[in-house]
Amino acid sequence: MIEPEIALLLTRLLCLTMQLHALDQGDQPSDEVEWQLESVYKQVVPMIRPDLPYAVFCEGEVYSVWINADGVTFQAQAAMSDSLEATG
Repeated sequence: MIEPEIALLLTRLLCLTMQLHALDQGDQPSDEVEWQLESVYKQVVPMIRPDLPYAVFCEGEVYSVWINADGVTFQAQAAMSDSLEATG
């Protein structure tokens, strides 16, 4: 189990990453979000093990999040009911 401070930073990092992606898709200004994202990234990187997936909750979903020197990668995890149906 990860420490609450790290969990909060990972959640913030994921939500900012998703927000930045949405802004970029809509050609909207994103400088403020980029600045916040960079700040949180610099805080969390020394606290975690790079390239390990972390389960992070954001916008009502659970995501696997990987952080490395290139940035943040995320993927939605299958809902529990979907997993049970797939294996049942």
